[in-house]
Amino acid sequence: MNHNCFSQLEDRIRYFVEGSIVQDMPQQLHLQKLVLQLAKSMEEHSFHSQDGQMFVPNIYGVRLNPQDHDTLLDEQPDISTTLSVKLLELARVVGVSFTSPPEVSLQVDDALWPLQVEVNAWHVADHMGSTQSMRLHQIQQAEQCPVPDAVLVLNGQHIHIEQPVTNLGRHRDNHIIIDDPTVSRHHAQLRLRFGQYVLFDVSSKSGTSVNGCPIQEATLCSGDVVGLGNTNLIYIANDLVDG
Repeated sequence: MNHNCFSQLEDRIRYFVEGSIVQDMPQQLHLQKLVLQLAKSMEEHSFHSQDGQMFVPNIYGVRLNPQDHDTLLDEQPDISTTLSVKLLELARVVGVSFTSPPEVSLQVDDALWPLQVEVNAWHVADHMGSTQSMRLHQIQQAEQCPVPDAVLVLNGQHIHIEQPVTNLGRHRDNHIIIDDPTVSRHHAQLRLRFGQYVLFDVSSKSGTSVNGCPIQEATLCSGDVVGLGNTNLIYIANDLVDG
């Protein structure tokens, strides 16, 4: 990314930090640092395709001190989605592209001081090859895949999954609340990706598993048993869903 391009990016960041994004995030964090770190990671890990188009990473991990992490999620449970939208807006301004919609996840790092922010960024795959020439209309077509009719079965209760992003945990602000002391306040997240639900562990203390195997990320299939702490949920999709 050339200097003029990144200067535009910094100007746009400043606009967001001074505007709506400040209202969406708790004041305990250095807001400009967080968003600027995301943008710098976007710039540092960009690459040019053979036809000269610039692509930037689509996966971002924001590492925070545990207290900052919990405070941020308590005050803004959908902050990951908010930041992903901001990255899309920034990318449009400076004329760069994603190979798929960007995703931002928050992670706990005990080694970080309060208010310290570090960001890791990477592409979905290192062997982009022909994927480098992927165009926006191809991404849009992929996003138009049928949405599975899916439920999570918890203690005999069928909970329909209706949002593109579904938060699971012990805290009352989650979409699916699990009353289990071994489950973290914000434990896991389901995201709709190209017609399938993908389960992510969001730095939970007791871990997340699928069919007994610990995972950080896993695409779910109907019949999978999802483990959060000492609680098991069964994922059922499409024609196997009753009524």
